[in-house]
Order: sequence, then C-alpha cells, then structure tokens
Amino acid sequence: MTLVRVEETDSGGGFTILNLQMVARVKCAGFDGSQQEHRATVVFSDGGMVELVGMDADRVLNAMEDFADYHQT
Repeated sequence: MTLVRVEETDSGGGFTILNLQMVARVKCAGFDGSQQEHRATVVFSDGGMVELVGMDADRVLNAMEDFADYHQT
C-alpha cells in the first residue's frame, strides 16, 4: 500500500493522504529515546512538504519502512 492517512490536529479534524511513492526524503527527530515528541518532516519529489508529530510521525515512518521492505532487527 502506498497511501497513508494522517490526521491534521491543528485543522479541526481534517486529514491528509500521503502517497509514499512521491516521498523524496524523510527527516526524523526525537526517535533517539529522549522524552521529546517524535517529529518527521516529509519532503515530496514535487517540492511539497509535510511536518508530522507524535503518532502521525510514527505511522508514516513505519509505512515508509514497510514500503521500502526495511525492517530493523
């Protein structure tokens, strides 16, 4: 599956559908075990960008790993 739905917590209940095939880069922060909330910046090949936090960042990172068939051991 190449589509992932993420919630937009600041827009009053809306959501965004991300196409993983269009992702050019994902920059992650806070995944090092610190108390800080997980963050991910998703950059698309068309120049668009989405900032995600918390569970949405986790879901997109997990979906990208599944899409790439990459699993940490």
